[in-house]
Amino acid sequence: MKAAVLAGVALLAGLLTGLLTACTSSSSPSPDVTRTRTVTSTHGPTPPVPVRSGPTTSAREADCPLLAEHVASHQSGMRLARVTVQRSGGHVVGCRFYPIPGPTAACPASCYQGEHLPPADQPAIEIDSQRYTTAVGAHNAFVLIASKGTAPQQVQVAKGNTGVCYQTHFWSKDHGRDIACAFSTGTTAVVVKTVVVHSSLDVVELAKDVVKKF
Repeated sequence: MKAAVLAGVALLAGLLTGLLTACTSSSSPSPDVTRTRTVTSTHGPTPPVPVRSGPTTSAREADCPLLAEHVASHQSGMRLARVTVQRSGGHVVGCRFYPIPGPTAACPASCYQGEHLPPADQPAIEIDSQRYTTAVGAHNAFVLIASKGTAPQQVQVAKGNTGVCYQTHFWSKDHGRDIACAFSTGTTAVVVKTVVVHSSLDVVELAKDVVKKF
């Protein structure tokens, strides 16, 4: 298993080669965030194939079993209005958090615009998970996902568990500046996407809360 972990670390270094190392957001990185830079080049392996447990369904629910709505709202700094939960094979595999649909009495126009809220049909936060046959497969899967983004940063999402946060296209208006974090735990790969563009630290905290549920 130790050899497999070492192989996964080497894969991470290779797959992140050539990606930007400086985040374009205006905030400064946290001391516990390590920026990744390599000078080697390698070809990635064939993407691991996830275990299929059946069709995925999505339904509106009061809360997300993977991340409480009030925690999601607090960590992201966004007012949320509804949650949909995705299930496959009887298991929760993801959640989507949608913002308030427009200015309200509690959040007038100045508040609504200041919170960088997307339209009501665009998730503000999305959690997606996939299960694989092995832990190495799950690790390689999240690395491959992160390698498609820009400005990668290695982050510790739990003790002994290093993930990668990066910038990606999630809300078209943000032009590829949306921050996401990907990691694996056991045989499951998890991706947390957000419309947050101002600070990767907020998304790291979300990932730290989500990893506890797997």
